Amino acid sequence: MKSVLKNVLAVTVSVILIQVQACRFVEIGTSEWEEKPVFISGEITNSSSEGDRTVRFIFRDLLGLNENIIAQIDENNSFQLSFPVAYPQDFYIQYGRGNLGTLFCSPGDSLFIKINAEYNSRTSSDNSHFITFIEGTSKQTNILITEFLKKIPKENYIYSNYDVAIKSKPPLEYLGYIIEREKLYREFYDKFVSENQTAEIFKKWVLDRLKYESYFDLLYYTWYHPYLNELEKTSFEIPKEYFAFLETYDMNDSEIISVKHADFLQEYNNYVTLRIEKNLEEKYKTAYEEFGLAGTYALRGELIEKYSTGFTRSFLYASTFSGLLAGKMLEEFNQLFDVEKVNNNYFLKTISAEHDKLINFLSNTNTESANISTLNSQSNILKELMSKYSDKWIYIDFWATWCGPCLAEFDASKKLQQELKDREIVFVFLANRSPENVWKATIANKGLSGEHILLTNDQYNVLSTEFNISGIPHYALIDKSGNIVSRNAPRPSDREQLIKLLE
Repeated sequence: MKSVLKNVLAVTVSVILIQVQACRFVEIGTSEWEEKPVFISGEITNSSSEGDRTVRFIFRDLLGLNENIIAQIDENNSFQLSFPVAYPQDFYIQYGRGNLGTLFCSPGDSLFIKINAEYNSRTSSDNSHFITFIEGTSKQTNILITEFLKKIPKENYIYSNYDVAIKSKPPLEYLGYIIEREKLYREFYDKFVSENQTAEIFKKWVLDRLKYESYFDLLYYTWYHPYLNELEKTSFEIPKEYFAFLETYDMNDSEIISVKHADFLQEYNNYVTLRIEKNLEEKYKTAYEEFGLAGTYALRGELIEKYSTGFTRSFLYASTFSGLLAGKMLEEFNQLFDVEKVNNNYFLKTISAEHDKLINFLSNTNTESANISTLNSQSNILKELMSKYSDKWIYIDFWATWCGPCLAEFDASKKLQQELKDREIVFVFLANRSPENVWKATIANKGLSGEHILLTNDQYNVLSTEFNISGIPHYALIDKSGNIVSRNAPRPSDREQLIKLLE
């Protein structure tokens, strides 16, 4: 471990030194991906005045979460949007209560679609696909995809019995279930192709989807089955033959034309860096104790080198570096980023854009809207906190700058603060395990008000024991007399429950 860490931290030529104002990434690799906008427009038919006024499009971002884009429906029941894509791929479209359609696009495409609003009606007996008309660059491919997904026999395919199978079946039985499902899928595909005039891109899409859906589900099972059955990790063993499918995985396959392929890459990333070897939690703990965060990422690099090659290795490294930026860990990124590990121009361009975004984020330190203070006590912290805000209700928000769910609650929190501004209640935000500069930048960029305190590790440890904190975000409520009303209070987005507790 020490030698690996030394090598990682010693790279002075290959490591990119980041400047405050700009970042220059050397472009290497053979990727031919080139981002171009896709233009999508359409209209809603059979819409009522009470109908939904938005359409949601979900594109898969390889280095992060889904990219959700909301298109507003105007007074003429029309909508339009554009979105950059780098390679041919499918995406989801959602209108109304959870209906998801699948469409396909290539960089530079233009699409026009019609959506039948009656499909979204609870009283509708129409079971047809809610996308009723498709025109544009990839018209024929999208018509084929729509028809294909509409005609798949769901009872034999996946969604009706998938959750039951993943929970109830032991490993080799579940493997057999996935093999049989894919066999039925392929038989249906062969029949569909024989009965329809299909294009090569459609065939590629189907084969990519079915293969990587199986790969994803098999890896997903390795942690989700024990989770659903509340099994201890040490008591759940998967036979080696279960993983034979990974030997058929082509690590240089960069044609990611289905969402299922992208899902698998993310799952393989988690599998390699978190689950592929026994006792990885202990190894990460030891690496952190010896070398800090840089040590954990050195171990991650060892795993990537050992269990990946080619395009997949580039993706795993790119995902790691992107994760550092997403977690606002600029110092660690500066130490560890190695351009030669990411042999893909698109990934490098994405990382560069994320880096520039983080630099701009950190440059905003205007925290005038918030009251920033400190706590002096290391043991009687709760007593000091109640003394600091005596004669008021105290709503405590435990959060961290790297915690996505914590940040997602801030909009609801700001609305709640405004709603309760005339009541004797103070919102106290206790951040933990976060760099001070990132903490202040987050307060500034989010425009947060309220009371803000950055806890030391010792202070957080004391309070996490007091409030039984197992994860963040976590909320607590203390009344004006200093009594803990709730050690696990509703979050800001659970407004009605929180107001009820206050009253």
